[in-house]
Amino acid sequence: MLDKEVKDILQEQFSKERNYQKVLYSVNKKSISYNKIFKLALLPTCAIILATIIIPNMKNNDNEHKGIAQVNTIVEQPETNTVVEIADANEIVETPIIEETPTTQVETGNNSESKDSKANEKKVPNDNSSQIQVAKGTIYKTIEGGESSWAYDPTVPENILNDHPESKYLVKAKVLSVEEGEMLPKQENFYCPFTCFTPIKIQIEDNLLDNNKLNGTITTYMEGGKIKIANILKATPQEIEYMGVYDASQVNPEQYIEYKWSVPYYEFNIGEEYVLILNKTNSTLYQIFDGGYGIFKVEKSSDGSEIYKNVISGKLLEM
Repeated sequence: MLDKEVKDILQEQFSKERNYQKVLYSVNKKSISYNKIFKLALLPTCAIILATIIIPNMKNNDNEHKGIAQVNTIVEQPETNTVVEIADANEIVETPIIEETPTTQVETGNNSESKDSKANEKKVPNDNSSQIQVAKGTIYKTIEGGESSWAYDPTVPENILNDHPESKYLVKAKVLSVEEGEMLPKQENFYCPFTCFTPIKIQIEDNLLDNNKLNGTITTYMEGGKIKIANILKATPQEIEYMGVYDASQVNPEQYIEYKWSVPYYEFNIGEEYVLILNKTNSTLYQIFDGGYGIFKVEKSSDGSEIYKNVISGKLLEM
């Protein structure tokens, strides 16, 4: 009897434990499922959180480095005047090289010259062509001065050099440029409203006198040349008449008047060497003395030595 009761109690207890284990197993299984579901649900949320953190940082980095190229190679190309930069992803960037050309002053005694050319100045060409060419159709008229009366014979160079020798210079020079004629203003020791004066830029190469010497680049003036009527009309009415324009309303200001004050009138060849007799009229004005009688071409004699022949008379300068 006791054994049977004990057995029933044990079976009942065992049955309760089995049911409890089943319940625990079921709960555990559901818990595992819920964990999986919860983990799976967390994945997109984490991805969104990470995206909101990482992407702005990436954008910030991009902004910090925006416009910056890692240059690997910089190559100057003189023929195209550019700098070539080979940057990231083989990108090639060409940057023009901007060069500034300074204006320098060349002091020549008291005559100062700028290396910047004037708009109407003719540069030194390769073909040694002559001074500014003005088409014949643009010349309103030509005024010739003819032969002047001299106190001495100007065909003898020594006579010119001995006329106020303290202001004379005898130089060997290369002609750099010849400009249009100008009306020179009244100034110390000078006033000539009857003709224009042609500016001639020269490079001094040698001084042939022991006392008076020049050096560097200067502008000297030769009597006569071609001047635009528009420039004459800037003068006073009396000076305009002196220059041969008697009715300004009847002339084309774009035409020229040509003045020839020595016969024949000599025109320089740019780039050639000459020996010139210069007169220092004042501290800033140098003139080729007596027109063509003060101009000598540099030639070679039969023995190879240099000789200086006057462009008008053909006579030699004896040194």
